Amino acid sequence: MTYECPYCKSSDTFSVQYIGSKLECPKCGRGFVFALSAHPTPRQLFLDIETTGFRPSTGRLTTVVWFGDGVWGYWVNNGMSVDPLLSAWNNSQELITYNGRSFDEPWLVETLNISPHKHHIDLREESTSRGLSGGLKLITQQLGISRPSELDNMEGKHATKLWSSACKGNKCSLCNLLYYNAWDVVLTYQLHCLFREIQPDPIQKSMPFTNNADALRPFIRARNSPPSKLQTADAKPLKELWRERSVTPLTLMTGASVCFTGELSRYEREEAEALVSYLGGTVAQSAVRRLDFLVVGDTGKFGKTSKISKFGFRTFLRLGR
Repeated sequence: MTYECPYCKSSDTFSVQYIGSKLECPKCGRGFVFALSAHPTPRQLFLDIETTGFRPSTGRLTTVVWFGDGVWGYWVNNGMSVDPLLSAWNNSQELITYNGRSFDEPWLVETLNISPHKHHIDLREESTSRGLSGGLKLITQQLGISRPSELDNMEGKHATKLWSSACKGNKCSLCNLLYYNAWDVVLTYQLHCLFREIQPDPIQKSMPFTNNADALRPFIRARNSPPSKLQTADAKPLKELWRERSVTPLTLMTGASVCFTGELSRYEREEAEALVSYLGGTVAQSAVRRLDFLVVGDTGKFGKTSKISKFGFRTFLRLGR
């Protein structure tokens, strides 16, 4: 029978007696397991996970991204097959993480019912021995290892929001979550190379994930973002404001005052509010008289909410189911 190496894609022949055995490709020398389908089994496995909580009892494992021997892999907790992850985990010679002994590995062991890795190197322990303390992003930043600028303000809490949005069908949110997850793998790899005094390869260039800046921006409120025009301008009398609106109706979000009510089907409330702010509008927490738009989601058993009643006869946007 013939097979194709999952790394270099070269073809060769093998006997059926080797199915289930771990072998090395005669061309590139990298290991894999013979099965009905071949999964890469890297010597060194750099891995990072994302979750919605600190422990499985209070959260959910969402994504896992790993890198080894020049190949990226990922798993999403949405029904995706876990076989490639299990193959890489069980057959890699070394697992390299940052804080993986107390976080990543316990999550994977409990959630996926796998055994602890036989040779786990936790770079947080090595960082501590070198007098470095803090999280992966803080330490790598101090050592001159940086992430792309679009991730400057992104933290773990934003990953949770991206997952919530992805669960509602937002594919861009899932791509951004995997991109964020993969960059933690890049930082782990670069930190490992720095500690070993090895010149790192630019593995980020082969990353199979890309970010969607427009979809990511609403999740991250810029720390020094300028206020909208409506916030900086002197409050105009209502008659003057609505006279302007009648002459030149709003066609853009810029300068608009927007309020939300009900549950939105495609966005989290905070995400939608951040999007309004990004587009130049102002978010109102109640249906005030100078409100331009009321965005109505699914109000469930409450039906017509007080915000809808206050908004009266004016036009509102319905973005429910």
